[in-house]
Amino acid sequence: MEESTVTKLVKEDAEFTTLPKSRLVVTDIPAPHFMSLIASETVVLVVGPTYKRFSAHKDLLCHIVPYFENAFDSTFKSTTNGTRYFTKADPAATELFIGWIYRGAASLILIDDNFAPLLRLYDSAGMWCLPVLQNSTLDKILDWLHSKEPVDRLKAVKAIVAGYWDEIQEYGCLTDAIIFVTIDLTKHSNINIREVYEVVELNNDFAEDFAALHFWASKEPIFGREKIGHNSHL
Repeated sequence: MEESTVTKLVKEDAEFTTLPKSRLVVTDIPAPHFMSLIASETVVLVVGPTYKRFSAHKDLLCHIVPYFENAFDSTFKSTTNGTRYFTKADPAATELFIGWIYRGAASLILIDDNFAPLLRLYDSAGMWCLPVLQNSTLDKILDWLHSKEPVDRLKAVKAIVAGYWDEIQEYGCLTDAIIFVTIDLTKHSNINIREVYEVVELNNDFAEDFAALHFWASKEPIFGREKIGHNSHL
């Protein structure tokens, strides 16, 4: 049987790490063990309302995320012939995850400033108890934000707060990092403080956490008060 493209790519990576003690960064799996995991059968994940299909080696997938051991149990209604349906999952986030298990953090990229898949991948990584993936995802989000000029960075924060804050607010490391990016923007001379205030006021939970962290960092209340919310005014 002809090797799949994924198998060839992984073998190239494994051959590159020639020392016996070398480990593939993605999951700290010794290279020889990694090769045995990708010798297993492939399974198919059918994701999202458009039924986008992704293939992965079953043993590798289950080794990294034990949840998939049950997910591919044939007794599940949505599992047939090595195919499992995840109709509520995000295809773009799944694509990033599949890339990560084979290629590591280098596969975590933003296309056309579409940050939503990274936020949802961070969410999934937390659910699957994958702190390495969470940290890599957070690094990519912060690198993306800091690569922007201050005005565009504020627009990106605004999009996150307006569209996704309620989804991600339980993840303290992620939300605190974004809040500190916003606090840093108040120090830029070419940023109108009122524009920052308008972003903060988009979400009451964000506003309260922003005020608390700003006060903790500077020992001074933001905008002359320690706590702000939707009903506050300049």
